[in-house]
This record gives sequence, structure tokens and C-alpha cells, in this order.
Amino acid sequence: KGSGTVVLDGGNTERVSCQSTFLLGGGTLRVRINCATKDDKLEIKCNLTESAGKVSGTWEETRHGNSGNVSGTVGAGVLNAYIGGDHLKAGLTVNVSGNQQTVRLTPRGIMIKSVTVTLTRSS
Repeated sequence: KGSGTVVLDGGNTERVSCQSTFLLGGGTLRVRINCATKDDKLEIKCNLTESAGKVSGTWEETRHGNSGNVSGTVGAGVLNAYIGGDHLKAGLTVNVSGNQQTVRLTPRGIMIKSVTVTLTRSS
């Protein structure tokens, strides 16, 4: 579970709360993240594979029907990736430290400047 901030194009901010599930095994990572602001909800699924520090895969946002590809690098607790699709293109950074993951999404060409969420793994 976690929470964070959405920064809109005009500088206004909104709080966001999220729940996530991460399943890792055999070089594959499956991610499901459900997030909500006061006005909207998102359901995101990712299927990623990693080989020699390179990450690739697909993502899908099920409530609004968006999807696309993911590519990037991973190492030393940091994932740096680019996500692309017909309706969304964005940079993605995930920093992992202990039981926390900080996710930062920086979209291009839409009304959202950034989304930053800190997730804490439950025991």
C-alpha cells in the first residue's frame, strides 16, 4: 500500500492512494497497481522480463483502455524505463530501498506533469 502526489499541468496537486501486487520469478515480473484520486481510478498491469540488466514488456491500463510497451534498464535497486502507447508516453523510475518502493512517472503531452507514489511492502 502507499500514497503520493499527482502534479497537474497548471501546478495543482492531488493526493493518490495505491495498492499493488508484485510477483517475481524466473526473470519475469508481474505487477498490478490500483490507484485512486478523488476524481478517478486506475488499474495498471505490467508484465516485464529482465535479461542482463535490460527490461522489456507490456503494460495495460484496464479502466481507460490504454496499453503499450515498456523498455529500460535495471540495476542496484533502480528501474529506469520508458513506457509508450497510443495515448500515453512517459518516463518511469522505480527506486527500491528496504521494504519501500518509490515510483515516479513523468508523462509527456498530457495534463499530468508527474505522479510520485511511495509503496511500503507489508510483512
